[in-house]
Amino acid sequence: MRLNPSVDNREGRWWFLGPGPREAITSIPDSPAVRELLAHVGECDRLGALEQAAGQDLVHRASMRD
Repeated sequence: MRLNPSVDNREGRWWFLGPGPREAITSIPDSPAVRELLAHVGECDRLGALEQAAGQDLVHRASMRD
């Protein structure tokens, strides 16, 4: 797994280009859970490995939308 190269943390949100041909600009709120999860992204090659490294609860909390 790798962090989306378009990601930018600004004004309390993580902004990035979404998937697909339109690449709509998407954002999620910044939180301690998101930052902790991102610290594990580079060391994992798939979501299951990320859930093991960071903990499934952290993956769930980081994916919650406001």
